[in-house]
Amino acid sequence: MKANALLEQFQLQMEALARESNWRLLRYQEGHSDRAFELVNHPHAPFRFIVKVSQSSPGFWGLGIERAASMIELPGEYLVLLEDDDDGYLINPVRLRALIKTFSRDAMNHDYKINEPKVRREQRFRSLEELWDLILSKLPTP
Repeated sequence: MKANALLEQFQLQMEALARESNWRLLRYQEGHSDRAFELVNHPHAPFRFIVKVSQSSPGFWGLGIERAASMIELPGEYLVLLEDDDDGYLINPVRLRALIKTFSRDAMNHDYKINEPKVRREQRFRSLEELWDLILSKLPTP
């Protein structure tokens, strides 16, 4: 499945999971990317995350250097590294800050290259339902 189709499927499934818990999932454009998401439910603070899609095994993702820098600034944004079959990794901003030092840097394209062996110890999910449960566990209580 192509990356854009996978992202559309991801959005539809996550919207359904969010609705079941009285949350709304918003997708928005940032620069040239439309892979930024925000979960909203008053009185909770929004939960923001970026989704990167890999279609190789082991997983391989790119993350813009400037984008990564903004993700680790407070309050921070989570990184979802999604693989072709709805599984992947959820990385919080604090862990992302530490991991950046281990990623390959492509100066020509101004991005980091993330190889799956570098993130294998991060929080893994095997389905979007499992990802949703991980996200809910990260949400602060109002």
